[in-house]
Amino acid sequence: MPRHLAHDTPAPGAIDPLTGAPRGAKVPAPQGCLIWAQAADEGDAFATSELLAKLEVTDYEKGPAFSLMPDHGVEVYGIAAMGGTVGALFIGLGEGPDADRARQTMKAAVKAAHGEGPPVGEA
Repeated sequence: MPRHLAHDTPAPGAIDPLTGAPRGAKVPAPQGCLIWAQAADEGDAFATSELLAKLEVTDYEKGPAFSLMPDHGVEVYGIAAMGGTVGALFIGLGEGPDADRARQTMKAAVKAAHGEGPPVGEA
């Protein structure tokens, strides 16, 4: 785990480099966004986001890469990268009820953002 994410108790006066807020402060998340954190092998973690309305989410296990690396996560298409290129992001989830709920929630949120279903949390 990156060193700046491994602390439960922030040092007094410490500023989170990702948010610019004091460590431990609650930072409101923008509505209608998928927010995730990632890190390179030797780099610091960073957070980024993308509007749900720009995304498509598919079950990874239904794609061709599943035979090479089995996982029950999702592939997220429409991620804007540096230079304006659009790419995909794999989010590994494994198996089990928590993974199933995360997968279904992401898919439902993207559908709702596209006007194809009720807002997440409403039936």
